[in-house]
Amino acid sequence: MKRLAWAVVAASAGLVVVDTVVSAQYRTMLSSETLSQHAWPSVHLAALASVLMGALIVSRYPRHPIGWLLVAGGSATTLSLALEAVSLWLTDHGGPGSVASGRLLGWLSLLVNASFTLTTLTLIFLIAPDGRLPSRRWRVVLWAAVAGYLLYAVGVLAIEPQEVRLVADQDYGLLTGVLTALGILLTALSLVAALVSLVLRMRRAVGVVKQQLRWVVAAAALPVVGLVLVLVGSAIWDSYLVNVPLYLSYLAVPVCIAVAVLHHRLFDLDLIISRALLLAIATVTVGTGYVLVVVTLSSAIQRGAGGFWASLLAFVLVAMAFQPLRRRVVHLADRLAFGASATPYEALADLARRLGESPDPTFLLPAVAEAAGSAVSARRTTVRLTVPGAADQVGRWPVSRAGGNDARADGRDAVGDRGPAGPTADIPVVDRGEPLGALQVEMPPGRDLRPHDTRLLQDLADQSALAFRNARLSAELAHQVAQLDRRAEELVESRRRLVTAGDAERRRLERSIAREVVPHLEPLPARLEELADSAEAAALDPGAVQPLVAGSTAALEALREITRGVFPALLARSGLEAALRSLLGRAGGRLVARPAGGVDGRDRLDERVEAAAYFCVAEVLRELTPPVEVVLDHRDRLGGGLLLEVRAPGTGRLPAVAPLRDRVETVGGTVVGRTADGRTVLEVRLPALPRVEVPA
Repeated sequence: MKRLAWAVVAASAGLVVVDTVVSAQYRTMLSSETLSQHAWPSVHLAALASVLMGALIVSRYPRHPIGWLLVAGGSATTLSLALEAVSLWLTDHGGPGSVASGRLLGWLSLLVNASFTLTTLTLIFLIAPDGRLPSRRWRVVLWAAVAGYLLYAVGVLAIEPQEVRLVADQDYGLLTGVLTALGILLTALSLVAALVSLVLRMRRAVGVVKQQLRWVVAAAALPVVGLVLVLVGSAIWDSYLVNVPLYLSYLAVPVCIAVAVLHHRLFDLDLIISRALLLAIATVTVGTGYVLVVVTLSSAIQRGAGGFWASLLAFVLVAMAFQPLRRRVVHLADRLAFGASATPYEALADLARRLGESPDPTFLLPAVAEAAGSAVSARRTTVRLTVPGAADQVGRWPVSRAGGNDARADGRDAVGDRGPAGPTADIPVVDRGEPLGALQVEMPPGRDLRPHDTRLLQDLADQSALAFRNARLSAELAHQVAQLDRRAEELVESRRRLVTAGDAERRRLERSIAREVVPHLEPLPARLEELADSAEAAALDPGAVQPLVAGSTAALEALREITRGVFPALLARSGLEAALRSLLGRAGGRLVARPAGGVDGRDRLDERVEAAAYFCVAEVLRELTPPVEVVLDHRDRLGGGLLLEVRAPGTGRLPAVAPLRDRVETVGGTVVGRTADGRTVLEVRLPALPRVEVPA
């Protein structure tokens, strides 16, 4: 693919030479007539520049459509001009060939003339700079541009080749005139629409992408203006001079794209151009030196004596002389391709200014990244600040489209990311022997950091070390403040849960007394007043006192039950398993202890663990549908854990887990509620803490 592109460059250059030589046979080359009629040399230079720029893009990205469109448009232009020059020479100026051959060549030149070139430019402007359309709806413009050229080509194909005469007023019939006019009009409208798409892209772009698109927009606007002037001027002025603005605007297209490539790093071609310039400068230098040395030696040595040895001596002298010049030649090529690199003093001064303006870590890291990247013309730069106990802070250059530093998006990487990654270098930032962070630089593919670049980056890292330490202290302080804020919020939330749990417990106790005790005690005052009024009747009728005794007994039992729910004496006296059996026996549930015989009553757990397990079961018994089964698994006690599962039929609403979690987490346990196999399961895991006996 690359060889094909450069072969087209060579062929286009040959066609320009042929065109120039043939045109010189019957034209005065440096005249206004040649510029206006044959567009020499403006369109020739523009076509060669387009082909060359396309070949450079193809060398970097072999499948990039913009590169191939530039190659196709430029080579078609040189072919059309060469065919036109030869055709006019044969048909009108008596060139060495038949008139029929000249008219056939003229007919072929009409197929690949400006209409084809304008179509390729339209496609380029539609997909610039990343090779993709702005959106799917712009496909209409793309197909319109292609249809415009096809209409024009069909109109040309309808002409008999022997009827072709390359003059302005030649009439080829109604069909050809209509088709070519419609094709040119559709091509012009498509070119204007492509310009509109570029303007919309530029308005949405930011940073380097916007700078690149400004030059591409300028490259698109000039042909549009030139084409409008041709269409309007040809209607009111019958002269070839109306074509001159279009020719000059075509020359401006590769110039504007070259500025976007070289100055704003579009397509990442700076490395290829740098090496091409290096090869050209070195070749010219060595060739000139060799010729001068050979001429000098030839004049000093007698003719015919030592010809081979004189050439060998000249070659050695030139090679030895070029080695000291090598650094200057490389510097000149890099300066032409990459621009003026910052000197160490300028880079350090710029960094000091940025550090003074950006003391906060949020702005410090991007500032250091930009200073380092600009100093060595890096592709991208990443600066990392290590913060103990917290996530590292990162600053990147170039910044993202949104203006942040967590991502990168710039114009050269819109296409460059599809290419291979470039060489990287990590420069540590150290202050008094303590590493504070790192500076990572990625260069364009194929371009390594030179020794003076590495020294410059190390100087920048040393210069910013103190600022990094201050930024780390600031970040650590901010992290500690954030942690204190979180803990304060957790304490406030814990206090809120405690207050809520206390209120809920009071409401539960009030509801239990109102439901289980008050109904037995409410009728007692009225009945006792009746007995007080008729004491003799009461003495004679023992059955009247019996309901009062039963109500008092029921109220007393209910109060005992409620007090056992507040903190059962059986739990403190006999342990968790006995207390759970008593609780489930009253609620109609069942306890399954593993191992089956339970554990020795003397092998008690910590009272906080037992209380947490007991009250978890007591809480969920009020919400789950009976019958409830509780599995108390002691088998993992040696591993430091106790498993408590509460199972109930149905998959209804799970009990509230948050209050249980507050109680269980205070002893280091966990609570998980789930539904499985048509049952509701609450799983409580508690640490098997040994019981601590408190001395009397």
